[in-house]
Amino acid sequence: MKKIKGRVISLLTVTALIATGTVPQAFAEAGKESSTTKVITDYSSTKQNTAEEEQVYITSELEDLRTRYSKTYEQSDGSMAAVVSAAPVHFYDEEKEEWEEYDNRLAYNEETENYESDENGSDMQVSLPKKIDEKNGIEVEAEGYKVSITPMDMKSSYSKKTNEKKNVKSSSEKSLKEYSLEDYVSDSVLDGKVEYTQDESSKIEYIFSGSGLKENIVLSEVPENEQTYSFKIKADGLTAKLKKDNTVKLLDKDKKAVFVIPAPYMYDSDFAFSDEVETTLKKEGKEYILTYAPDHEWLADKERAYPVTVDPTVSTKPYNDEIVDTSVLSTAALDLASNPYLYAGALSNRNCVVDAYINFTKLPRIEKQWTISNAKLNLKTASDKSNKINAYMNHSQ
Repeated sequence: MKKIKGRVISLLTVTALIATGTVPQAFAEAGKESSTTKVITDYSSTKQNTAEEEQVYITSELEDLRTRYSKTYEQSDGSMAAVVSAAPVHFYDEEKEEWEEYDNRLAYNEETENYESDENGSDMQVSLPKKIDEKNGIEVEAEGYKVSITPMDMKSSYSKKTNEKKNVKSSSEKSLKEYSLEDYVSDSVLDGKVEYTQDESSKIEYIFSGSGLKENIVLSEVPENEQTYSFKIKADGLTAKLKKDNTVKLLDKDKKAVFVIPAPYMYDSDFAFSDEVETTLKKEGKEYILTYAPDHEWLADKERAYPVTVDPTVSTKPYNDEIVDTSVLSTAALDLASNPYLYAGALSNRNCVVDAYINFTKLPRIEKQWTISNAKLNLKTASDKSNKINAYMNHSQ
């Protein structure tokens, strides 16, 4: 491991949501180094630099300082910036004996005619058909178990694969000055998405993130009648159970949850939420039929802003030993932990108040001789609304 004597270190803590949603950033700031103490300082103060001072930018990643949850970057002034994420950004390659990056982008397989993930250390592998119908469904695999999920009563006329693209595309000095730390963090884990279109009124999106497959049923207009969405689940070696909170768990013989489908919810383009989605699960032979019935009255409300998204997700295990974050609504007990955004403020004519909670349970490695003298939290909004959001310290566990 490289020594860092004589260097000033910048400590940055962000969640894995940085590429797509609200971004909590914690900066540590310090004063001068003493002969016995290494100080962690905040390079973000360079925003106040005068024109005469040189711009500080990232020059490279220090790969030998990688951990499962963190990256460390070297900057042009000799300082370093460490970034820790809520979800893993690296997996350990036993053969190479080094940390490798995850890559959840999907590739089209000509032989199988499916969009497939690469086996690169992710907890879950997925295979999505080119066209979805009752004979061609989604396959997810984890811990030696394979589950197929087939949307019923749907025949897609069109599919489109979209992989996240890297923001940092050049290593020339001129180009590096244009990239921010956000660009590097966004490139840490790239996700893949496949969108299926049946008609002009609805489509289904599947977004693969390595430990979860997020499904979005997107409605562009009010359904004419009460609409249900059913999925055929085949899970050899697993037993599906519907819990009281509408969560579906696929359990192995030891009652351990291998896959979890959290309770669904829906929201419109103004971020009005509802958990009024009736969920049923019934067994038919060796298969299960999972059905969602969104509340038509809510969908047809004159205040609804379309498109509306119905949001179920298939995941393996959550990662919450580094950073825990979620949003809590005052009007509904929704599990928003898997949503790529954090929400805060008043919704639905102030009838619903939403609070966002962020808990940093662990920071990057901090040696005993280092001292953090100050820390601050930066939040980046994902909407164009100029609402004021207050941040408070929560001392409860």
